[in-house]
Amino acid sequence: MVCLNEPVELNPRHERFVSLVAAGLPAGRAYEQAGYASRGNAADVGASKLVRNPKVARALEIERATFREQSSLGREEKLRILAEIASQAFQRPRDRIAAIKLHNEMTGETSPKGGDASSTSFLEGIRERAREIASPLARPVTGSSEN
Repeated sequence: MVCLNEPVELNPRHERFVSLVAAGLPAGRAYEQAGYASRGNAADVGASKLVRNPKVARALEIERATFREQSSLGREEKLRILAEIASQAFQRPRDRIAAIKLHNEMTGETSPKGGDASSTSFLEGIRERAREIASPLARPVTGSSEN
């Protein structure tokens, strides 16, 4: 495990390389942009050697850990965002429903409470309305039309 409190001494090109790689740039392109003269395959080889340098590898691990900490959302923040999406009338209905479903899964509210007649009658009402809408669309099935 890397101690995040201990700074790693790097030269400016190494620092730039580490920050570019930690941000997601491929190592060879980060090597080029950090100021090294090599390009293309030669930069890929140089980057490969550089990431094996103990100081660079350690700094890269620290940088990635810091980036993960800063970019991750906590549970409460995720729930707040989902609740916000679910409550916004301008959102597409399917997005609002998906946000509600995910919010319910995260909070353990994935199924209606037992004996809750209001949720049962609500679901029955939806099913009945779906049957009403679907019935005019149903076409009788006729035999094959062989001549």
